[in-house]
Amino acid sequence: MKLAGLIERFGPDRDLFVVREKLTEPGCKRENKKEPCQSILPDARLVQAIVAKTEDDVLVKELLPEAREWREKLGMGER
Repeated sequence: MKLAGLIERFGPDRDLFVVREKLTEPGCKRENKKEPCQSILPDARLVQAIVAKTEDDVLVKELLPEAREWREKLGMGER
């Protein structure tokens, strides 16, 4: 799907993880439907932890130490 189509379908400000979830939801085989589907991006939870606006927004708190390391390496600063 092209970017223009995604923007038209989901809006220009929609979070990438929400878009990915909506696109993969029908074919996702996860046991717990409340958990994000990891079918396309295996490290999605780590990426989500790295780019979260605040640490309270991180879905998997166990990833916070690694996310902090990556933010430091990437020059993204503290959250």
